[in-house]
Amino acid sequence: DISRYLELHIEQGPVLELENYQIGIPKGIVTMVVDNVSFTGESNQAGPTPMKVRKDALVAASRFTVAVRDMAKSSGKELTMTVGKINNFPNAYNVIPGKVTMNLDTRSPDKKTAEEYSKMAKEISERIASEEGVALDFKNQWTTETTLFDEDMRKEIIKSCRALNLKYKELYSWPGHDAQYMNMVVPTAMIFIPSHNGRSHTKEEYSSDQDLINGYSILKRTVENL
Repeated sequence: DISRYLELHIEQGPVLELENYQIGIPKGIVTMVVDNVSFTGESNQAGPTPMKVRKDALVAASRFTVAVRDMAKSSGKELTMTVGKINNFPNAYNVIPGKVTMNLDTRSPDKKTAEEYSKMAKEISERIASEEGVALDFKNQWTTETTLFDEDMRKEIIKSCRALNLKYKELYSWPGHDAQYMNMVVPTAMIFIPSHNGRSHTKEEYSSDQDLINGYSILKRTVENL
């Protein structure tokens, strides 16, 4: 039987390093809203088709990408919005793009905020599609709940940090983790160590030996005290 789940992980972001913290203690994992967006225009030869009659799907998609980026930056909220995947058809240098499919990733610790900004993004896409004379399809692919970790376990991690004189920060995890699924079964918590330059899932991913030792020490002490 499993009574608790405690996961040690790199932050996968730059906050701990930038703010000079040795340990991160996640409050939970943010809500993630993923939407599928497609703009469908009209493919045609790039040379002979006048600019004023074009229905360029890539122009619409590009405007949308910049618009949601700007909206997230100016929101003043704990929020990220990312277009990380784009497929352009027919993807030829001398052909006006006829269709673009893309994914919009919206994240926030507050589910209501994430869903609200996803809805606002849809409204932006509708306006842009109308202005560019292209068709739009905007559908939600999936949405997660915000995960909140066990308070008693988090308090034990804080005690361990204080006992070992390690500077810690309470924060949310913005990537997903196994812990969000284990949290459905047993009391769960996580411990973060800094990621150099916030790099993750690349060959540049790096955490120092001392960071690894710090993370292990907090994990060991917390497990012993639970």
